[in-house]
Amino acid sequence: MLRHEEARGALRLKYLDEAGFSLWSPVGYSYIKVGKQKSIPQSKKRGKRLNILGIYEANKSFNYALALGTFRKDSFIDLLQKSSKKEINRSV
Repeated sequence: MLRHEEARGALRLKYLDEAGFSLWSPVGYSYIKVGKQKSIPQSKKRGKRLNILGIYEANKSFNYALALGTFRKDSFIDLLQKSSKKEINRSV
């Protein structure tokens, strides 16, 4: 229904998602043959988790922010504000 409304020009549909990357892989996300012990060789250095938060509008824009560690409320709001300012600048 939302895609239909977007096609009519009644609204602009944007997608928001967050993903994280780390030097270590969680064993729970691995696959192993039945009867074998799960094991993933890891480096001794763990490092910090890198997160990306992106806002995508099909065929129009992709805005993102990066953070070492968790995204805080302030950085989330900052990305939304920057994204809306770009929209305002484009329409002027």
